[in-house]
Amino acid sequence: MTDASPQLDYAPAPSGLRSARARGWAIAIGAALLLLGMVWVTPRAVRRVRVAYWQQQCLNYAAPADQVIYSNNPTDIVKLLAPPTRYEGSVGAGQAFFVPPSYGNYRGAMSLSRSVGTPFLHQRVTPQGKVRLVAVEFYCIAANWTGQGTLMTLMAATFDPSGTVRGPRQIVTTTTGDGQTLRLSATDTVRVFAGQPDPNDPSHFTIDYDLNGTRHTLDGWLKDDGVVAIESRD
Repeated sequence: MTDASPQLDYAPAPSGLRSARARGWAIAIGAALLLLGMVWVTPRAVRRVRVAYWQQQCLNYAAPADQVIYSNNPTDIVKLLAPPTRYEGSVGAGQAFFVPPSYGNYRGAMSLSRSVGTPFLHQRVTPQGKVRLVAVEFYCIAANWTGQGTLMTLMAATFDPSGTVRGPRQIVTTTTGDGQTLRLSATDTVRVFAGQPDPNDPSHFTIDYDLNGTRHTLDGWLKDDGVVAIESRD
């Protein structure tokens, strides 16, 4: 007896359907990879954007020449720390100092060490024509020297702001010259004022300070290797 039931032949899926399924898988895989990439890249991208923003603020930073950046004068300290204030320090510590908010944020984003005051912050240009961000800061403040007073040290950090893939790069933290340290006796009072860029020499800047009522000037020069020389004018 012959089975007369018709044979069922299953035709292959149309090529259009196969292509649609392949595209669906490709899109799903691509989306997953994109999501993983965003999870990995986004924190770095956010950091780069943040650093670039604060860096531009630092490059353009300007402060009036009469702004006190550091003082150990008791009267000054009380006034500078009175609210609302952006100064740091305390009456007990015998000092008040100022770090520009833009540099404080830049320094934090770059994971740089803290200082006790920023007397100069601005862009300078090397003799070879390379733009650099220069930040001159106080370090080793209140370090005793021969038990008689305080040794104040100025240290300059130089950054290449050219905006490479890795972001800004710190070139060097080195200062030379006879103006990089200031020795104070136990009774000396000092006010350090905001440094000023020289409009006639893009590699040069000045920092004034008042020691026991006498005004003095420090000259700073950015060198081609990123080192900053700070010399006492008198």
